[in-house]
Amino acid sequence: MNLTKLIGSFNFKKFSKASRTDFGVLKVAFMVAALDGEVTDAEYRAFDALAKKCRGYTPKAAEKALDEAMRSAGYLMLLSKRAKDDDLVKAFVTEAQAALPMGFAYLSIEDVRRAVVTWIAMGMSDGDYSKREKMCIEALRKLFAELKVMRIQAEEEQWLQMAPAFRQACAPGMRNRT
Repeated sequence: MNLTKLIGSFNFKKFSKASRTDFGVLKVAFMVAALDGEVTDAEYRAFDALAKKCRGYTPKAAEKALDEAMRSAGYLMLLSKRAKDDDLVKAFVTEAQAALPMGFAYLSIEDVRRAVVTWIAMGMSDGDYSKREKMCIEALRKLFAELKVMRIQAEEEQWLQMAPAFRQACAPGMRNRT
């Protein structure tokens, strides 16, 4: 038996990092739709339209993303009817972080901005960009910005803890840092 032929005959589609990121953003978008206590037909249509823009889109991948997003969205929808704003925001941020791939906050500013715009578009897709949707999206955006700043500060501290001679040898343009 030729194992190379056998293994080569299977369809191993890689779900790239870009695809995981796009579908994570899509899941969070569906969670945004639930924050006002209802997911409308317009929001389902918006989800479908956004899914088709995802890298690695297939109808099956979109259906899987919707199924996974519904779990968190259902929880958030129920919570929105009982919880105070601060509690809903905390729950949303927790659920969103779980849906996004590890390291999402450290992606390029363009990628994070695109995600935030996507979430805002979903919030507006039912014709009502609610106070809670705004609060939750802003809390998530702020968290990502803070995480990125903390990482840059930590890297800066590591850099400054290196011996000056080593810093000069590694990065001549960084000589003036003390």
